[in-house]
Amino acid sequence: MATDVVVLISNAVRLRAIREASPFPGRILYFNDSNLATALGTIRANEPCRIALDIQFADSSTGRAFAGKLRSLSTTRSEVLLVSLENGRWSMQPSEISTGAVVPAAPATVVAAASAAVVASASGAVVAATSGDVVSAADLNLNLNLQNPNTRRVPRFPVMDPLAALVDGKSTSLIDMSVMGAQVVSSPVLKPNQRLRITLPDEGDTVLQVTAHIAWSEFQTSKKSPLPFYRAGLEFTDASAQALEEYLKRHCSDAPIPPRR
Repeated sequence: MATDVVVLISNAVRLRAIREASPFPGRILYFNDSNLATALGTIRANEPCRIALDIQFADSSTGRAFAGKLRSLSTTRSEVLLVSLENGRWSMQPSEISTGAVVPAAPATVVAAASAAVVASASGAVVAATSGDVVSAADLNLNLNLQNPNTRRVPRFPVMDPLAALVDGKSTSLIDMSVMGAQVVSSPVLKPNQRLRITLPDEGDTVLQVTAHIAWSEFQTSKKSPLPFYRAGLEFTDASAQALEEYLKRHCSDAPIPPRR
């Protein structure tokens, strides 16, 4: 029987979000996916234990190689779990290692869920008003499912934490993204067909820079916001799809926003 020790492995951004939410019971030992040798040593020292692999790490080439290593070491007494974020909730799902890959076990059972704080951070973005006030997207009554049909050709994913992107050098809140575009909330004016330079914050001090044009824009007001604001859909014009896919994995929820019906 596995002990209450959980060795949890994820990338730096998602690991920070999990640690801040603290959604899982028991003794959690956190490891960045850049420190797999130490994680493996900890697993062997605490066997049998629970090995929780973030689903995006498990689906990467490095994650599959790590799963293969676990399989070759015959860590069969330990329980393997997949960690994912869906609908603003972190969960652990029993899984099994099959030919070097980690797949959900059948039947799939959610064994832990996140706190309400994660729900708020996964679905809300902030608007930095000129006055310095910070207002959540929920307070602004932003419907994340209301999207222009022309910008919903691919799935959009809500950001895990509020991200302050720079649009032409001005702070703008990033709400959700796809490999083709993003939805933002901004105090400065955003007008359809504007061409913009976007700077997206990434791990550490790194950024991802892309260009985009505004596909649609709506002027909105709210009692919770001291100033009016714009909600807009951006369409990227020069970004690498692979770079954006990797960015989405690091910063967005695993579950896409349901299409509007």
